[in-house]
Amino acid sequence: MTFPVFLLLIGDCDMMILHIDNMTCMSCVRNIEGKMSGKDGVKSIEVLLDQKTGRLIVSLMISRIG
Repeated sequence: MTFPVFLLLIGDCDMMILHIDNMTCMSCVRNIEGKMSGKDGVKSIEVLLDQKTGRLIVSLMISRIG
């Protein structure tokens, strides 16, 4: 898996689109979605085998100084 290639601000969330190498079947897709969907901050995930990408909506954490 590589680093995010696209970030989009959506209200209080970020959408990340990741390029994912070495996916060969729907079992890969289910494994990635299953493992990532349970992580803290992950609101949703969609893995697309034909595009070799993963789209994640994650909670945006904002800290203010002052």
